[in-house]
Formats: sequence, C-alpha cells, structure tokens
Amino acid sequence: MAGGDGPGSGRGKFFRRLFRGLQQPPAEPRAQASSERDGDIVRGGGEEPLARFNPAMQRRLPPGMAELLVCPPQQVGGDPQRFRLRVQCCCASAEDLNVEYGGPDLDLGTNIAPGGPPPARFLDTVGNWSYDKGELANWLNQRRHRHQDKLELVVWDDTRFRIPWELLLLPADRELGLPRGHLGGLVTVTRWMSMKPWFPRYVRRFTNPNPYQASGPVVAYIADDMEHDRDILGDFVVHDARGVENLFEILAGEEILARDPAAFAMVYVACHGEFGDDPGDCVLGGFPLGRAGRFSDDLPKLREQPTLVFLNGCRTGAIGLDTRKYNDGALRGFAAVFLRCGATGVLATTGAVGREEAGALAHVLIGHLKVNRDLTVADAVRRLRAAASRRILELLRTDIPEDERRAADEELLSLLYPFMYVYFGSPRMLMSFAQSGGLAGTGELAGTGG
Repeated sequence: MAGGDGPGSGRGKFFRRLFRGLQQPPAEPRAQASSERDGDIVRGGGEEPLARFNPAMQRRLPPGMAELLVCPPQQVGGDPQRFRLRVQCCCASAEDLNVEYGGPDLDLGTNIAPGGPPPARFLDTVGNWSYDKGELANWLNQRRHRHQDKLELVVWDDTRFRIPWELLLLPADRELGLPRGHLGGLVTVTRWMSMKPWFPRYVRRFTNPNPYQASGPVVAYIADDMEHDRDILGDFVVHDARGVENLFEILAGEEILARDPAAFAMVYVACHGEFGDDPGDCVLGGFPLGRAGRFSDDLPKLREQPTLVFLNGCRTGAIGLDTRKYNDGALRGFAAVFLRCGATGVLATTGAVGREEAGALAHVLIGHLKVNRDLTVADAVRRLRAAASRRILELLRTDIPEDERRAADEELLSLLYPFMYVYFGSPRMLMSFAQSGGLAGTGELAGTGG
C-alpha cells in the first residue's frame, strides 16, 4: 500500500536518480480540444469491443490510434485459462491474430511485492513470455513503423489475468529503424475494459478524435500519513475532502464547497488501498468498493467536463473478476467505477507502492503536465516509462557481481514503478490546473521528485 506496506523507501535514491535525468521534451502540436459536449459523451450504449462487430461494419478509429482487444474465454468459446487477441488500426481492418494464449502469472500486484521473486527474475519471466508472442510483436512493429511517435495503442483487456501489457518486450527491427524496448515506453498505451454502466451516456469515448481538455481546481483526499503529497498540489487551487466517502459526496454535489466550482481538472487520492477478486476485499482509504454503488453512477461534478482521477495508493487500478460470490463475468475495481461515472482518464496502480516512490512519481508527472499543457496524460506516463525501460535493459545486460546484486535489484524494483501505474481512458487528454495565484503554470519544472 502507499505507506508502510509497500516497497521500502530505501530505494528512493534510485527512484530519484531515474527522474533526475528526465528533460522536458518539446511539445508537439495537438488538435484543438473538443468543446462539443455531444461529441465527448457516449450516446446509447458506449464503446463496443471488436468482437461484437462485423468486420464490414466496424467503427473507424481516429488517425494514429490502434486497438488490441484481449478476448476472455467466453468470447472465444475456449479454455477458461486461455485468451485470444484481436487487433485493429486506424489504417487497417480488424483482424484476429488466430493464436490462443495461456493466461500467465504476471500480475504485478503479486509478483512485485514483499516475498515475491527478485525483480531481475520477474523481468526475465516477462521477457520469456514476450519472446513467444511473435504474431503480436510483428503487428505492433508494423504499427510503430507506420505511425512512429504518433501511435496511440488502446489495450481493451476483458480477461481476469491482469497482464502487465506495458512491460511486453518488443524486438528491434533494424530494417525498419525500430529500437528494442518495453511496449509502454515505446508507445503511448492506454487501457479500457467492457462495462455495463447504469448510464452509458456518461461514459467518455476513448475514440473521440479531438483532445479532452481538463481545467480548473483539484479536489483531493490525502490520508494523514500521506501529508507529504500536499507539496505535489502546492501550486494549485485545492478543495479537501475528509475521506473517500466524502469525496464521492462532493462529486455527487451533495456537499457545497466554499467556492463551489463548476467542475474539477483532477481528483487526487493518496491513501492506503486493498484489492482482491472478491469486491468485498477492494477498499480505498477505508471505503469499500461496494459502497460506491450507493451513488448510482451519478457524480455530476465528475462528468461536467473532462476530469482526470489519480488514485495514488496500492493496487487501485487492479481489475478483479469474482467467480464465487457473483460469478457474473463483470470486471470490478475502483478504476471501473470512476470511468462508469464519466471520468475521462483514471491513473492508478496495479501493485504495492511505497510512500516515497509514489510521491516522487506523482510530483514529476504532475509537474510535467503543469508546465506543458500540450502534453497528454498518456504521453507523459509513456515518457516516464521510456526512461525506466532503457535503464532496465541496461541493467539486465550487465554482468553484476554477486555482492552488488542486492543494490541492482533495489534499483530494478524502483524502475518498475512507472509500469505499475496504468492509465485508463482517452489517450488524448490535456491538463490545465487552476493555480493558487490565479494563472496556469508556464514556467520551468523546478524539481524532479526528490
């Protein structure tokens, strides 16, 4: 959990070293942000996975966007321990990769935790798993070659396997000029899942071609033992919630804030999180997942405009599929709750995160978004992963003496942090925070999360 239960804070120096070397990239021009509310909100049922489309009638993806659909057993009529892949790109028809895979044991929440395998061994396992995904790697490399840095991949995963797709290792292709690396560092990757919300019209389209622009103040719940996270939000107009339940009450409009803003740019939560496939085991800051249903997906302040929800606690982005109490095939988790209610993007974690590391990553990420309003949330996360991926590959290829192995594993563990944070929602989301001084941030980033 973000706190004492996560990885130890002694790894902080490695984490700071990673981000100290990051430079603010030049901003690429973006399309004009969407102002048409009818284009932002899904009407009449929301997105549909490729499996439900006749190839001759499938939807078109915006330029630069591709989709990887991870089909669960019930969609392919196969072994419950296996899955299939279907893919589509904006420039090509949908296709079935025609390969059936077994569900791997690669969940970051169980592998990167106290008592789990050493990080180097886990990364080798991921590498070996990636090595036999040639069909997928070839398709992804073709997309990388065609769209270069403008490629935006949406991974629509409806399985229960919690695969860390961002860690998929792709080979270099010298003929095409493509470097080797982890998918989440090479490509802007976002996540999606099938949902059955009470109000499909509230769900934001990830296929919206124009960027979603979030602007305004922040509403935050920061647990008492996470008070250091207040420094992350120090320059912004912030409205404090007394707890996660009170946060839901604010978003539902049940509590009038002092200045009663029309909407928020970001919902920020820093507290302890617990997760399990049984929804009763999912808890955020003492607030059980099941209690969110009492708000009936009706959070007007979350859907009035595009909003980012940042859940900076342990396993807040993990998605469960209960096979005992409900056994209904529904995917459940806090990320799904906020997407159902209209959040444009949800940034959350799939593993246990320590206080120091979680705070450092949030400081850097939000700092970059503050000073570069043309940088999408998804691309900012990719750039953090890219730096981590390069260092991971360097360490794995280095012959490290046995007496230095422990230190190397500590560094590898910290380098996995950017891959523990997954982003659900639109790949085209821009941020503009209301500053406490009345202006949006425009200066140089004054620190790198130390």
